[in-house]
Amino acid sequence: MFSRNYSEQAYRNPRIRSQCDAAVDAGLPRAIYHTVRARNESEAKREINALMSLLYEFMPNLGVWLKLEFTAYSSKEINNRILDLYKEKL
Repeated sequence: MFSRNYSEQAYRNPRIRSQCDAAVDAGLPRAIYHTVRARNESEAKREINALMSLLYEFMPNLGVWLKLEFTAYSSKEINNRILDLYKEKL
């Protein structure tokens, strides 16, 4: 995943297991909300791989919601290719 400054970081939520377990125990539906910050296809692939690792362990029954944070410096073509990668993998 990439931070606001676009440096690569590992996805970290130390409470995700307890949060998901509590939701399941309470019979609550759950979703994953993910911010797309990739600036190119290479970054998007790494971002998707990190997200997929999370989904393999904590598959949400309400799906994955993407918040797009494309930079003003990326072309529409690059942004569309990034979205296509997400559509392909998810």
